[in-house]
Amino acid sequence: MFHQLRLRIQDLEQMAKEQDKESEKQMLLAEVENHHKQMLSNQNAWRKANLACKLAIDNHEKDELLQSGVSSVRQRKMTKEGLVQTASSITESLMTISRMMSQQVQQSEESVQTLATSSRTVQETNEEFKNMTG
Repeated sequence: MFHQLRLRIQDLEQMAKEQDKESEKQMLLAEVENHHKQMLSNQNAWRKANLACKLAIDNHEKDELLQSGVSSVRQRKMTKEGLVQTASSITESLMTISRMMSQQVQQSEESVQTLATSSRTVQETNEEFKNMTG
């Protein structure tokens, strides 16, 4: 916000320096100085207002905290209990998923073994047929 204003003032100052007539140059430079002082004043006022708002917000939050101190402690305790229950539930779910994955891996291993056995049987049968015909 102030950055763009500062750039505009610098542009005006540059234009003033480029003026041929000394009277116009001095008039524009005086205008630049006026705008620069006004910008600095506005910047300081903006900073003070910003700090006043922050201070008011902090005081308001402090008042709310002091007024609701006891209920806040209860809420935090209940929140902690809720977090513990949620964490426990998540852990149990993860353990269930882990067991299911382990069972799936075991079934896959058994399927691979069955497939290997079947493949050997088919291969042996194929060899026997070749021996019988050939």
